Amino acid sequence: MDNVGVMLCRQLRSNYSAGFEVDEIAPPIPRRARLLHSSNAAFAVDRLLFRFGDYPRVVRRGAAGFDVFHVCDHSYSQLLHDLPGERTVVTCHDIETFRCLLPRERATRGWLFRRMAERILKGMQRAAHITCDSLATRSQLLRLGFSLTDTSVVPLGVDPVFTPGPAPSDSFDLLHVGSTAERKRIDVLLKAFALVRRAEPRARLLRAGGPLTAPQQDLAGRLGIQDAVVTLPFLTVAELADVYRSARAVLMPSSVEGFGFPVVEAMACGTPVIASNILVLREVGGEAALYVPVGDAEALANAALSILALDPDSRAALRARCVAQAAPFTWERFAASMVEIYRRLAGRAAG
Repeated sequence: MDNVGVMLCRQLRSNYSAGFEVDEIAPPIPRRARLLHSSNAAFAVDRLLFRFGDYPRVVRRGAAGFDVFHVCDHSYSQLLHDLPGERTVVTCHDIETFRCLLPRERATRGWLFRRMAERILKGMQRAAHITCDSLATRSQLLRLGFSLTDTSVVPLGVDPVFTPGPAPSDSFDLLHVGSTAERKRIDVLLKAFALVRRAEPRARLLRAGGPLTAPQQDLAGRLGIQDAVVTLPFLTVAELADVYRSARAVLMPSSVEGFGFPVVEAMACGTPVIASNILVLREVGGEAALYVPVGDAEALANAALSILALDPDSRAALRARCVAQAAPFTWERFAASMVEIYRRLAGRAAG
């Protein structure tokens, strides 16, 4: 969620420079374990030391120089142990960090992760105000003990580069944007695409978000679709927008999301979206998206085939609904909402 901080700072400097002086406290992660060995495990050690050692020290040294603080990623809320909570706002994107603290989820994580999650949660509880990307995330926070008065919903924005272009006339590409985490349900994605390929051999599945895991690659092989699944390299924002515009539909079979950036980004480009029928994706996609039950590969495939079969007029109408649905999600609105919160916190502290 680094992009949230980047886009927010850009808006504050562009539109609110007369009232706010903005500084980013985002130090790089020092290389310690990675000096000895280059691996994911070494990076994890460096990140752990950074999150709970280096970063808090940087914050302590600079805390006296600011009126209001904003932790743009809730998973860094351990920093509130070193910040004045009464002048700090946190943006919460989801509750994945805290699921292991719920009674039914405790066994899914080891004791060290739970201890870290506890410290992060206790830090977030010190915040004067918490903004959530969606109503769905806010409702989950309320179940964790937060109050209505301490939380609000401030939807995220879409980069202006995501704009509609000409409808792809000869493309049979379906697109998935996201990681390969279990909650993204890549298994359902691959099974659905295998069904699509049986009916439409020209179809391809484009994947942006890193290579498939070994088990996912094995599944693609067993389904006989490995040659039609294209893993895209790292894309700039402008390149990603081009990929959205070239796709016939974006598939979003996730079982859990905090906001659903690909949904609103795709729609801003005029690209139809087929998403899991979960509250947060309905909140973002509105009436413009197609929804299927979580885990239902056949329903996902049938919805994709229905979009591939649309006539030009129906496609144009659907694209127009998508663009209209995405229009309210702007970083200007996000920043304006945040400025109101900053002023309230600064005034409360001054009083």
